[in-house]
Amino acid sequence: MFRNNKGFTFVEVCVSIIILSIVFGVAATVMSYSRKETQKGFWIQQQIGALRNATRQIAEKLKAKSYPSTLVANRSKTDASKFNQLVISFKERREYDATGRLINLEQNESDAYEIHAAIDKGMIKPEDKQILLMYFPICEPERDFQDSYEKGKITWVRFVLEPSPTYSIYKGGTIFMEEYLTEYDTREYEVSRAYRLNEGFDMQTAKLIRRKEIISDVYGVELNRHKMNTKIGSFKTISYSANNERKINTHNFENEKNIINFKIYCSHPKDSAIKLFDCCSITANSEVHSL
Repeated sequence: MFRNNKGFTFVEVCVSIIILSIVFGVAATVMSYSRKETQKGFWIQQQIGALRNATRQIAEKLKAKSYPSTLVANRSKTDASKFNQLVISFKERREYDATGRLINLEQNESDAYEIHAAIDKGMIKPEDKQILLMYFPICEPERDFQDSYEKGKITWVRFVLEPSPTYSIYKGGTIFMEEYLTEYDTREYEVSRAYRLNEGFDMQTAKLIRRKEIISDVYGVELNRHKMNTKIGSFKTISYSANNERKINTHNFENEKNIINFKIYCSHPKDSAIKLFDCCSITANSEVHSL
């Protein structure tokens, strides 16, 4: 007489548990790997858009860079029905003869309102402190009309590289854009007006009006400059030699233009092998001084 045993032995139960553990372990590993790869793909997609937006914002601000100026409109002393309108620039002062021909041009040597940037220093990597990358002014003219007066305004734009909240682990950084507001009044300078200005950026007196994160997960920044000169004007003078021969001399004025290349490098915070970069190149009608 035989007994019908439909149960499982202890060995069979242990083997089944081991096999199920292996299956679930492999499945969990595959799912974890798939989730990580999906997260990396999402980071790449998101960071490409962030890089594009960051370089676009930097380019737009640099293109808006300008010098202070004074707009003057007063009633003519010789003809009360007419107004004398004059634009006085910080960067240059021009003189014309009676025919309207340029006879002299003076350029301001002050660098107070130029672009200041950390150019030609190779790769600038995040540190455990703030690093100033660039600053420059965007100016609204001072308006001095016969019946009204309005001070000029300067928005100082700063781009800074700061350590990210996880810098101690991943050594990454974040680029911020800061905007500070100041005003200028040149009525005390009378004729020279904006041409006499020489006050650079001062964080102690400027008012912070905006601070915005541009891009995160930054592992490096490069700033480079390329120069080119263009002729902006000329005037002629007459001189005489020892034997009284008349000689016409032509004097040319050149303007230095700078192409600024701003390149940003980003890497995945948990996988340094995944790297992205983007850059913007802007032709600035301004001098560029190294920080």
